[in-house]
Amino acid sequence: MRYAIAAIAVVAIIVVVVCFRSGRSEEPGGSSPPSHRPLLRQFGDLRPGDFEAHPVWVQCHVVDYDEPWYEDTDEETFRPWDGPLPANPAEAMLLVTATLALADGTGMPGFITPQNPADSGGKPDLSLMQPQVFLPDGSSFGFWFGIATPPRDEIASFYAAVGKSRQEVFPIAFEADDGLAAGITSGAIAGFCSRGEGGTIKVVR
Repeated sequence: MRYAIAAIAVVAIIVVVVCFRSGRSEEPGGSSPPSHRPLLRQFGDLRPGDFEAHPVWVQCHVVDYDEPWYEDTDEETFRPWDGPLPANPAEAMLLVTATLALADGTGMPGFITPQNPADSGGKPDLSLMQPQVFLPDGSSFGFWFGIATPPRDEIASFYAAVGKSRQEVFPIAFEADDGLAAGITSGAIAGFCSRGEGGTIKVVR
């Protein structure tokens, strides 16, 4: 009887030890720590503070396909760039802090996509760089509308937001902050642009 009780006690101790170790492995800092998930932002949710904290962002949907959190992303998802600077636009789609200078000399914060010099014959291409300016309310506004005609109500809302006339706004010069990205990082915006027939660029103001 004494040996039976001793055997039961040993088995109980073993069970307790196994359960304790199992519980520890599921806790943060245990033998199986959770994967690190970076800060993720949808393109339309990016604000000036995001670029103040992280001046370069990278599109997740291509470079992070092997990450466990990849299913939480889509083509509009970006995270802070954690590679060396200047970042290479040939490696991924980047968003880089930039300054946009209006025709009257007013500087406004924004961001651009640096262009790979191998694209568009090495000339700045607005459809690739797609500069965005941050409006006073913190939202961003772009000047490239693809094949769509720039809506007149959006144009009117833009002028109202910046409180300036078309002559005071255009042309706009833009340039990425120094040292952030390689490739083509500056250019000019003639107006609200879209692609016309035969690849021509249509500009309205």
